[in-house]
Amino acid sequence: AYLLATLLAAVGVAPSAADYHHGDLVPTARRAQFHGQRTHWHDLTARHVPKFGEDHAVAVPIPKPSAWKEDDEYKISLSFEGDRHLTGW
Repeated sequence: AYLLATLLAAVGVAPSAADYHHGDLVPTARRAQFHGQRTHWHDLTARHVPKFGEDHAVAVPIPKPSAWKEDDEYKISLSFEGDRHLTGW
């Protein structure tokens, strides 16, 4: 939750922020890395994307791999605003 809040804050102070108004949806996509393989980017629906200028958590659905074990490493990366802002793994 703190990571997402930090990411939202970063989007809010970016130079491109002038294009958004309070409450506008911020286009968001996600991808995952598991066992060295990466998924394609998947756009999130309006229900799961942040709203510009609003301080709240957003639940992002993450599918659980069928081969998941408790000690496996599963990484996600997020893209905001059509790849203008990317998170690392």
